[in-house]
Amino acid sequence: MSTQGTSVSSEQRGYGRSPILGLTMAESMLLLVFCLLLAAGAIIARERSTSEHIKADKLAVEDELQKLKVSNALLAEKLEVFRKTVAGVLALTARWVGAAN
Repeated sequence: MSTQGTSVSSEQRGYGRSPILGLTMAESMLLLVFCLLLAAGAIIARERSTSEHIKADKLAVEDELQKLKVSNALLAEKLEVFRKTVAGVLALTARWVGAAN
């Protein structure tokens, strides 16, 4: 009994190995899906890394801004002391000039 002309033999031939790496169509598709998953994982990891860097940079900028605010407040205090000192020197100079006349 020969199975040459039956549908079973043609089905078995349809699932044979392909010339591409000797893989079946299902194996090729699984390999393709696996590669796509690896690529998607790499993209997601890069996005997470980028967002973490952005958060770190934002915190660094906020820290520098806080330091600048403190520095500006100290400079404003020193400027006020300088203005008072100059006003005192001018008052003393005016009295000295008035006393000399």
